[in-house]
Amino acid sequence: MRGYRKRGPIVHSRAKVEQFPTMMSLRRLCKHLEVSRATVTGWIRDKELPAVPAGEGWLILRHELIEWMEKTKRLSK
Repeated sequence: MRGYRKRGPIVHSRAKVEQFPTMMSLRRLCKHLEVSRATVTGWIRDKELPAVPAGEGWLILRHELIEWMEKTKRLSK
């Protein structure tokens, strides 16, 4: 689990997250949240972040991301 971020939450504003695309690839989500691929993969693997398998990668839906961020206190007003 090297590189996997377990420490404090990464907080983003709701307005910023609502501008994200409706559906994002793992790479695009990493870019938007400014975290490593290992961090997001760890969240998905541990079933913390909802994601849909797509080919050899993952898709993350914006509304599920917002719900997850609210639940884990990663979203500010």
